[in-house]
Amino acid sequence: MAHRAATASGLHSRIYCQHLLSPRPGAVIFPNFVRGRPILTSKGMLVSHQLLKAIALSLLALPVATSALAQDVDPDRVTGFVSALEAHGCRLSQTDVQDFVLSNGFGDARETQAIVGSLIAAGDARTEGADLVLETAGCPGGTGAATPAPAPVPVPAPAPVATPAPAPVPVPAPAPQPVQALAQCPANALSLSANTQCSCPANPGGTIWGSNVYTADSNICLAALHAGAMPITGGNISITLGGRLETFTGTAQNGVTSNAWGAYDTSFTLAAVQAPAPQPIPQPLPQATGSCPSFAVPGDFYAATGDQLYSPTPFTVQAGGPLDISGCQVGGIGFVTEVPQISVNLSGMEAYGRLEIEVEAQCDTTLLINTPTGQWVFDDDSRGNFQPLVNLPSSAAMNGRIDIWVGSYNGSACPATVELETWNS
Repeated sequence: MAHRAATASGLHSRIYCQHLLSPRPGAVIFPNFVRGRPILTSKGMLVSHQLLKAIALSLLALPVATSALAQDVDPDRVTGFVSALEAHGCRLSQTDVQDFVLSNGFGDARETQAIVGSLIAAGDARTEGADLVLETAGCPGGTGAATPAPAPVPVPAPAPVATPAPAPVPVPAPAPQPVQALAQCPANALSLSANTQCSCPANPGGTIWGSNVYTADSNICLAALHAGAMPITGGNISITLGGRLETFTGTAQNGVTSNAWGAYDTSFTLAAVQAPAPQPIPQPLPQATGSCPSFAVPGDFYAATGDQLYSPTPFTVQAGGPLDISGCQVGGIGFVTEVPQISVNLSGMEAYGRLEIEVEAQCDTTLLINTPTGQWVFDDDSRGNFQPLVNLPSSAAMNGRIDIWVGSYNGSACPATVELETWNS
């Protein structure tokens, strides 16, 4: 096979429907249903924001419901919603559309009527601050479904040097949780003789040919990022071997540009391997030490461009820590670790209007940020449901290292997901 030069990463188009709809049920999460208005945000992967960006549809522009009944929506908006899905490769029948329903996430609350003629529902006392889930039986012909991103496997940060604290009260050790350890993926599929699962690192490189189906000499992990089978932080993937194709199409999606190619005898496709949901581990209350958070030592380190973060990118962390920051000069409250949980080296931020950072967890979390310019930013509950959200103006000044602490308000600890996403405005 002839030598082919590598193509620089870019972000010119995306394919969303394959991540949203599949032959099995899927869900789009619309968190924080407050005062009858669903506030859009994504959860885990690329689903809600990306789809709305692709089809230029804003549910926030829809009328706010004021009663306990479903609020009718202009039928033209529904028609436009379905047409936009079809434009991205989904073919929806009337039956498929009627399978979409809204649910407020509470087991005792009724589901609303079908999406035809109704896309939002009114809130009552039980729906205040709840999650709305848009569920569907699936789209025939869809090629994949979004799956929660596995926890990143970063380089461990050096242990922080802290002032000795009183010994915490012993707690029973939790039972060990089974962990699926997969071997690192090979560079390409030429040496593979059977379908397999393997692990990809963060920020893969190389060259790929094709879209969704790739030539066997394509770099496996870069193809997984291009196909949406993993985020830029890496993850476990499943490789399915295929045969000869006469044409491989090049596209730009998820921050990666693939090349076109003609006939090639062997090929492969990719899918994410879903990791089990983390279970909260009881933690003792932290003991005050008098120390403050410091960015002198970075946390788990990543690199990301503004283009890559246009796809919402999640990082799994443990919220909380031993340091009470109420007496620190960072303008915040709550408990954090001394070293940031994650540090991200940003580039290409001048092309975007803002960087959104939000947290989702089962405990009351806080968010502390030190920007590339050295500014401290703190938030507690702006996202609702006791979860923080920060929007930072984006410019060339945002290029550099940003350090992020996910703390807890009252000293409890729990698994959390912090998500970064760039926006044009």
